[in-house]
Amino acid sequence: MHADVIIAGGGLSGGLIALRLALTHPDKKVLLLERGQSLGGNHTWFFHEDRASSPTEPTGSSPEQGKEPYARSSHFWLYPLISKSWDSYEVRFPKEARVFERRYHGIQAQHFHETLLKRLGRGVRLNCTVRRISDSEVELETGEILRAPLVIDASGIDPEQQTLTSFAGAPCGWMKFVAFDMKLKKPHGLERPILIDATAPQMDGYREFSCLPWDETRIMVKEAFYSSSPLLNHERISRSLLAYAERAGWEIESIERQEEGSLPLPLYALSFDQRPQSAVEFSGEDFTDRSPVVVSTKAGWFHSTTSQSLPDAVRIAEFICNLPQLRTGPVRAELREYRKDWIEQQRFYRLLNRMVFKAAEPSLRHHVISHFYNLKDDAIERFFAGMSTRADRQRFLAGKPPVRVGKIARAWTQETPILSVATSK
Repeated sequence: MHADVIIAGGGLSGGLIALRLALTHPDKKVLLLERGQSLGGNHTWFFHEDRASSPTEPTGSSPEQGKEPYARSSHFWLYPLISKSWDSYEVRFPKEARVFERRYHGIQAQHFHETLLKRLGRGVRLNCTVRRISDSEVELETGEILRAPLVIDASGIDPEQQTLTSFAGAPCGWMKFVAFDMKLKKPHGLERPILIDATAPQMDGYREFSCLPWDETRIMVKEAFYSSSPLLNHERISRSLLAYAERAGWEIESIERQEEGSLPLPLYALSFDQRPQSAVEFSGEDFTDRSPVVVSTKAGWFHSTTSQSLPDAVRIAEFICNLPQLRTGPVRAELREYRKDWIEQQRFYRLLNRMVFKAAEPSLRHHVISHFYNLKDDAIERFFAGMSTRADRQRFLAGKPPVRVGKIARAWTQETPILSVATSK
């Protein structure tokens, strides 16, 4: 065997699993294969502080020594990856604004890459293209064959998995965005991140800006849409971002980085979560399945409403590293069982998507989003973490969200698509 674990894909999911394995099982040899020149690609990830207590983690392991929230968090192992943390953030809607006194963190791909290289060392192989992958082997484009008891496919969404209307067989909306990392000539003056600024005129569905200050003169500004189409008008959005900075009174010295994406927001269950149960569901490991363990967004491991993948990537990394057997078959069986509860959680988030895309007028979608931010802080944090409770769901739906009712409601309350709502009786 060439390694104990081989991970194909050095993005967020693959990188987090490799890091967690290195910490939990330092005796295991892990190979992280990435086809690009750097780990993490061209991405930025954000997440709320996890305030769950964990008495076993070390204190003082954060970028900011002595910060009490870090000493309480169960995800202490993420701290070396954090590029910037803030003590609060705010949201702005046309009729209201709100400040949340909750810690918020950002991870930049360059810092992600440098931290993993330092920790994993020779266990990382860049510019490494995979030709074929199975439960025990990875064949590279060079013809080299690598073997391990546990093989994980952590590659991202393939272009062929996306169309103009669906992802993995499910109709969907899209969260699409363009972001600029700007270097300003003078300080921007922001005390905290603006997570949502939906005060600009609405277009292409629901429209919002975000402002994440890295330091006094560096800031990331993003324009995002909840749209029915994944198509991006990069030129128009670029002009819009520059105009937003001008309205804020910021003089731009340079654009240091650009990022864009179109991420699916499924309205109904994904195709690979709709297969009927078989004997394998009850016996556990499938000894005839020669596929690797698939853990990335390609298998739908992301929040159905926000499109964010970091919370699930963190939980999957911890779940795998705590399993008693690090072999493909047992890990795949355990992950299949774990996914059952996850699917039930996503059912509610797909309902929210149908409320936004089917039951709300496109120009009024921001009312649905702003309605959500009227919930208690803890409920909002659980929502972003993909862990909403039954009570959270009831509070949101009991608040009479601003959507159309009557016969058209059948289009968003049912998990199965309706072919023709207009003709139904």
